[in-house]
Amino acid sequence: MACSPVSGSQIRHYGVLTVRQFGPKYKVTWLKSVRQKGYELAEFCDSSDESVQDKKQTSVRNDFKLANNISRARSKVFEYAFCNDWDYFITLTINPAKLDRYDLGTYIKALGRFINNYSTVHHSRIRYVLIPEQHEDGAWHMHGLVSGILPKHLVVNSHGYLDFPLYVKRFGLCSLGPVQSHEKVSKYITKYITKTFSDGNPGQPLYYCSKGLNRSSVLCTFDDVADIGIDWDFVHPDGYCKTAMVDDLGFLDTMCLSF
Repeated sequence: MACSPVSGSQIRHYGVLTVRQFGPKYKVTWLKSVRQKGYELAEFCDSSDESVQDKKQTSVRNDFKLANNISRARSKVFEYAFCNDWDYFITLTINPAKLDRYDLGTYIKALGRFINNYSTVHHSRIRYVLIPEQHEDGAWHMHGLVSGILPKHLVVNSHGYLDFPLYVKRFGLCSLGPVQSHEKVSKYITKYITKTFSDGNPGQPLYYCSKGLNRSSVLCTFDDVADIGIDWDFVHPDGYCKTAMVDDLGFLDTMCLSF
C-alpha cells in the first residue's frame, strides 16, 4: 500500500483516507475517488441553450447538488451532535393559538429571541442543534438536542416526560428526554434530515444550531490508501465510501507515516 499526502497536481485523488478527531474518538473516512475543488464535471458545464439535453443535464445537476446538500447537512449535524455534550433530546411544537404553525421563519426568529432572553436572564447558556420537520398538514415542529436548561425550570408532565413550562407558555407543547447514549443519539438525529423536506422547501436551512459549538478537527489526509485493516461501521453498497468511529489511532501503525 502506498500512502502519501494528497498533492494539488491531480484533478482527482483516489483511495483518500481522512482522520478527524471527534472529541475523545476519531472518525475515519475512506473515499474511492475525490474530485479536487475547482473542477466541474464536464457534462454539467455547458448550459448555454434550452435544448432538451440541456434541461436533462440541469435536472441531473440539481439532483446531484440536492443529494450533496443532504449528505453534507447530515455529516455536519452528526459532527455538532457528537462533538458536544447534551442534556436532552427535545421535541418542540407550536400551538396555533400562540403562533402560526405554518410560518417557520417567524417561529425561528421568535425562538431565537426566547433562547437569548433565557440565557441572559437566567445566566445559563442554552446550546442546541434543531431540525425542522413538517406534520402531514404542513405545520412545523422541531426535533433536536439541547443543553443549558436549568433543572428548576423543568417538570414531569402527565405522560412521564420532562416539560419546559416557559416554552409551553410562549409557543406550545414540548417534551425532553435525558440523553442515554451520546453516540446513538448523535446518529439518530440525522434521520430527520430528508430529501422530502428539502424538495418541498427549497432554500430552507436543513438544520439550526447555536453559535460556538465544538467541531471536529482534521488530523491527517492521505491518498492511494487501499486497506487499513479496521472494521468499518458503514460501507456504501457501491464501495465508494467507508466510515468508522474508532477509540484510538493504532491502525496508523500499519501505515508509513507518523504525525
